[in-house]
Amino acid sequence: MRTTLRRSLHVGLALGAVSLVARLGVGVLSFEAGSATLEGCSLTATDGGVLIKSQTKYQAGSATTLTSTGTYNGETIKVFNQNGSLKVIGDAGGTSVSLSAVAFAFADNQDDGTAAITDVQSTIKIDQSQSGTISVNCSVAVNNHNSAKNGTTGCDLTVHVPAGTTTSPLTFSAHAANGPATVQGLTMSDSNIGSVKSDNGDVTVSVNGSCVAHSSNGQVSATIVSQKGSTVEASSDNGDVTLGIPAGFSADKLTLSASGGTVTIGSGFTNTFTATSTSVGTAGTGAVSVTATTGLGNVTVTPSG
Repeated sequence: MRTTLRRSLHVGLALGAVSLVARLGVGVLSFEAGSATLEGCSLTATDGGVLIKSQTKYQAGSATTLTSTGTYNGETIKVFNQNGSLKVIGDAGGTSVSLSAVAFAFADNQDDGTAAITDVQSTIKIDQSQSGTISVNCSVAVNNHNSAKNGTTGCDLTVHVPAGTTTSPLTFSAHAANGPATVQGLTMSDSNIGSVKSDNGDVTVSVNGSCVAHSSNGQVSATIVSQKGSTVEASSDNGDVTLGIPAGFSADKLTLSASGGTVTIGSGFTNTFTATSTSVGTAGTGAVSVTATTGLGNVTVTPSG
C-alpha cells in the first residue's frame, strides 16, 4: 500500500510580487514575479499535486488604544510594527504619544483567528520603562494557533505623536518590518537624524528637518523641508524614489543615483544643478547633504513649497 506524502507550507503576507516554486514528487506550483500576491494561503502538497487553500483575514472587533503616561518631555520616540501598515501623525501642540491598533490574523476558521488576534493584542504596547525613550510596538502572535500561523498575523497601527517644532524638534524613528510606512507632520532633529523605513513596503514621508526615508523593497515618496544643517535622504534598494525639496535649497553634498533607471529633475529650482552635481548653492548655507538613490528604479527630484 502506498503512503501519501503530505506537507503544508503556510505563507505569510507578501506585499510585493511573489515567486514561489514547490516541487514535491509530481506536483509543481509556480507563481512568477508579478503574477500573484499571497495573503494567508496554506499550500498542501501531495505526491499527486499541490492543493491551495486561501484563508480568511479576521480582524479585531475594535481597535486597541493606548496613551503614554505623563506629559511628553522631549523623549526619543521609537515606533515598530512587525507585520501590517504603519502610520504616524504629528499633532501640533500634542503632549502625549498614543496608538490605535487593529489586530488581524489569517486563518481557516474564526476560532483560530480569534485566538491569534488575542495573542497579537498582547504585544501592543507603549513602553516607557527606559528613561528618556517612548517605544511603541506591535508584533506578530507569539505562537501559532492551529491554522493561524504567527507569520500571517499582525496589526494595522496608527500612532499620534507631538509634532515637534524648530526649537524643540523630535528624535524619532519608525520601522515597518513588513508593510507600508507613512509619517507626516513631524519636525525632526538635525543633531539626531530621524528615520522612517520599511523592509518590505512603500514609504511615504512629509516632514521638516533631517530624515532618512528608506525602503528595502518598495517605492519611496518623501517631501522633506530641509533647513541649515539638515541631512536628507530618500532611498530604495528596489523601487522608484521621489524626493520633494524646497525650491531654493542648498546642499554641501548632493548624491543622485538611479541604477537601472533615470534621474529626473523637475523645473522650478532656484539653484541650478544636474543629476551629476555633487553640491547645490553656497556651501554652509543649507543642508549638510541631500541624497536620492535607488538600486533598481527611477529617481525624481521636484521642488516643493
